[in-house]
Order: sequence, then C-alpha cells, then structure tokens
Amino acid sequence: MPTKTDELRELIAKLKDGNLVKRVAENSLYNATASLTSYAKKNHKFKTRTAVLENATIFDVKGLTSTIFINEKRAPYGPFIYEGTRDHEIVPKDAQALSWVQGNARFFSKGHKVKGIKAEPYILNAYNKRKRQFIKQFRNDMTEELQDAL
Repeated sequence: MPTKTDELRELIAKLKDGNLVKRVAENSLYNATASLTSYAKKNHKFKTRTAVLENATIFDVKGLTSTIFINEKRAPYGPFIYEGTRDHEIVPKDAQALSWVQGNARFFSKGHKVKGIKAEPYILNAYNKRKRQFIKQFRNDMTEELQDAL
C-alpha cells in the first residue's frame, strides 16, 4: 500500500515532467483559441451572403503560440474587408467597359471612382472584447487538465 510520501514523490515526478505541463498548456491554448475563433466568425459587422470569409477564418497553434488568420486562398478578398480600402478608380481589365445590372436596367462604364471599404478588423475586435474570457478559459483548462493528469 503506497504511503503519503510515495504519493507525494509520484506527484513531484509528474510535475517535473516538462512534457506533461507543455502538452497541457498547448491543449488549453488550442481550446481557448478555437473558442475565440468561433466568436470572431459569429460576431462581425460586415454583410455576409455565403459565409466564405467566416469559413476562411482559421487558427493555428504551434507550441505555445496561437494565430488566428484569414486563409486568402479561400477568401482572396478577406484582407480588403479586414483592412479596408481607400476610394479608388476601377477600370475594365480585359473588356472595353464594365457592365452591371441595377434593377431592370443594364449599365456600362469605361471606369469610375468607387468609395472605399471601411475596415472591419473582426478578429482583433473579438480578441479585445473577449481577452479576459480567453485568459480565463486557458487558465481553467490548464487547471482541469493538470488535475486530471495528476
């Protein structure tokens, strides 16, 4: 039958195992980052029709560093929504004129000035709004996983 001293030695040995603490920290960071990414996808101000930009908002955890970013291969326009644009001129690339339908009428233009897009840094906004919850979730997950491991 193990004594209290044996149990204490075993606990100390587990705590000295740096891999255990690192693994638990990485798992906790992964969970907290996944939660924050989900919040950012759901809480934004831009108008969405297809949810492509939301689905292109992904995260990566390497060691004790996590990153939330827009996969530009899935949503090439993502940076323009996130960072915004200035007022600018648009001109046709491969045709003689731009064409679009508005109501029941078709319009043509050889180029015209368009208003820029207001920046919508929804990932940063989510982090700023949920920073405390992010840290609290990380801390709680760490505590719970360490208690389970020990």
